[in-house]
Amino acid sequence: MSKGKVSGSTPCLASLDADSWDRYDMQGAVMDDRYDNHAEAEAGFTLIELMVVVLILAILMAIAIPTFLGARSSAQDRAAQSNLTNAVTAAKTVYANNGGSFFGVQASDVAALQSAEPALSFVTGTPSAGTNQVEVAEYNANGVPPGQALEFTAVSATGTCWFILDIEQGASGATPGDFSAGGAGVYYAAATGGSGSGSTAAACGTPTTWKTGNGFNGVTP
Repeated sequence: MSKGKVSGSTPCLASLDADSWDRYDMQGAVMDDRYDNHAEAEAGFTLIELMVVVLILAILMAIAIPTFLGARSSAQDRAAQSNLTNAVTAAKTVYANNGGSFFGVQASDVAALQSAEPALSFVTGTPSAGTNQVEVAEYNANGVPPGQALEFTAVSATGTCWFILDIEQGASGATPGDFSAGGAGVYYAAATGGSGSGSTAAACGTPTTWKTGNGFNGVTP
């Protein structure tokens, strides 16, 4: 055993000179720093850090939720609009097959349309919201001859009522696309008020503005 040494590699404290003491103190300081850093690493997040994380999550949710709901509402409205577009396609088939006229009787129109487009459910009353039901009604206002126009209504899950008016033969002398004069064409409209289903379905409001061309683009309740 070397002089000034005890068993192992630990120096005998009594034999340390000034430089050795300095090195020994430095080693101890390093070990203390490592212990402190390890303790801080295991301490976890502070309350302020957690609050910052919660705040960031809240901001992201505030941005994402309205976007999601808006996209969902748009998809629901487009589903109702698509049903109406398909209904008009079926109506034109019925009109042609019936010799250039609708039946002039709502029940007969519904039966013929149902045969032409079985994917939809044609009804004579208020359609249930968010379904494939489409209301059918004869239209003969503004001088439109009987049996020459049908009005269709569908209600999206958002409660918005969507309308398509198909005038095959307009009023005498009317310019096609001129709704107020009863001109031939396909017209689009929307209104609020639809909700519920079955016997609890709320009646749709009356559209105040009808547009022609470009489908439902720009059409709002």
